[in-house]
Amino acid sequence: MRRALLAFAILLTPLAAAAQDASAMAALERLEAERAIERALIEYGRATDEGDFDAYVGLFAEDGAWIGGMGVFEGRAAIRRMLEDFLTPGPRERLTTFHLMTNPQIEIAPDGAHATSVSRWTFFMTGPDGAPRPAMAGRYFDDWVRVDGQWLIARREAPADIPFDDLSGDRNQAP
Repeated sequence: MRRALLAFAILLTPLAAAAQDASAMAALERLEAERAIERALIEYGRATDEGDFDAYVGLFAEDGAWIGGMGVFEGRAAIRRMLEDFLTPGPRERLTTFHLMTNPQIEIAPDGAHATSVSRWTFFMTGPDGAPRPAMAGRYFDDWVRVDGQWLIARREAPADIPFDDLSGDRNQAP
């Protein structure tokens, strides 16, 4: 009986090791996905502030959507038109306004190809004394899709909390 148990334990050892390896790989892939999305969130702020419309639009899926106080824009062409209508293209010699991107909460779907995130943004402007001052603050509610190994925004809701933008969605109501 002892030999049978020992043989059984020896047979199970590689299976247990393989399961541990698979679990470790899944955790590593999830962390890599979260980090890639964090980098994309930071790149979004940089592209916005520097007027890099190509980089900004490239962060969205082909049929991605941007929803915020300026309206609803679906698809890369419409998102580019929004930028052209509301922002000045770069490059910029120096920044007089900027976005601070913080507090990302990212959930990777079990399929590894979709994710959601909620993050905060604060928009700073130059104050009367030349010092930076916060002008607006809000949240991004994002749906992400992985396309050819790159995480892209499938849908972004970008309400301002201060001053408040009512986008008529439950997620956007003031706390």
